[in-house]
Amino acid sequence: MPTNRITMRQIRETLRLHLQAKLSYNEVGRTLKISKSVVGKYMSLARVAGVDWNVALTLSDEELQAKLYKAALPRNSKQLLPDVASVHLELKRAASLCNCCGKNTPKTTTWPTSTPAFASNTVNGPWV
Repeated sequence: MPTNRITMRQIRETLRLHLQAKLSYNEVGRTLKISKSVVGKYMSLARVAGVDWNVALTLSDEELQAKLYKAALPRNSKQLLPDVASVHLELKRAASLCNCCGKNTPKTTTWPTSTPAFASNTVNGPWV
């Protein structure tokens, strides 16, 4: 389950304490009772968005939020659907291959252990 975002007030305080007061991530985290990795996350978001403390002062909460949390890009990949007929034929062909040699075998072929010659040695097998 994803964690909740911190409040805009805490984000602004994070920016102020780190950028203006020059506190470390650890000190900012202890002051605001958030982890230093969360402080690092929001400082990284601000750095990518080009937001420093002077810019943050001029932005409203909505504008700051829009800069930090850019909308997700829509996926543009067009994946091809598989050719169901060729997959069906390939699976059908693979099902009729022999496990030991890879040759095509009719589906009615039985294993050698079911023949009468091996019936007497079923406990130990024919190799004993």
